[in-house]
Amino acid sequence: MTKVGVIRHDLEEPCTNSIGKFRIKGKRQTADQYEEASEAMTELGKLSSANPKLCATDGGQIISLAYMNLEALPCDLVDKYASSMHTLDLTGNKFRNVDFLSELVNLTSVILDHNGVDSDTVFPALPKLELLWLNNNQVSHLFYFINNLQRSCPNLHHLSLMGNAAVLSQLNDGTFYDQLQYRLFVISWFDHLVHLDDQTVTNDQRLEAERLFKRPLGSLPPYLRNVRKGFSLLTSKYKSWFRGGSHNTVV
Repeated sequence: MTKVGVIRHDLEEPCTNSIGKFRIKGKRQTADQYEEASEAMTELGKLSSANPKLCATDGGQIISLAYMNLEALPCDLVDKYASSMHTLDLTGNKFRNVDFLSELVNLTSVILDHNGVDSDTVFPALPKLELLWLNNNQVSHLFYFINNLQRSCPNLHHLSLMGNAAVLSQLNDGTFYDQLQYRLFVISWFDHLVHLDDQTVTNDQRLEAERLFKRPLGSLPPYLRNVRKGFSLLTSKYKSWFRGGSHNTVV
């Protein structure tokens, strides 16, 4: 684990490139703006991999500690920037426990791609968080994870879970129907979600998610709690449990 003393304390110098002008904030970003966010955070990660930097914007501060082999956030950073930090990039570290995020009271964006987040990781209450990237982690059981995540981060606008075992895709033998059911299931938990993984949430998807998952989610059948094993069962079980009609099929 990287020692606190290794992290330089000249973090307050402002960024002079375009990243410093970028704000990952806004109520309804377009797909192009989302792509811009991705590119900006990627460049920020490259910028800070050799020397941690802080970018000051008019909306707060962006801190990147990407690819530093960290398992815990340095206490001096938490103490110094707890109230002003709005974006934190922790890509490529070893975080599984994220309780430290509770002290960063104004966070709106967190990047945790390529870490150790798994199905048992519980996020602290982050009511201001709007963007959360968890690509390429260890989430294998979707129901419990999403249940806890929604309670902690109810106002997410952007969520990305690609590369986790629970996310059925063509890369792990998921069918188109599997992918659609996963997508609608996640959308049904987050009322403010406008972008899931690499696609915008459409009005049709929102309506279909509400139609299929209108029951209280805590009472969903057990097979939904292990999505990796069970989403294919929805085809045969939905009809009697939700509507009782043969036309209750996602098309």
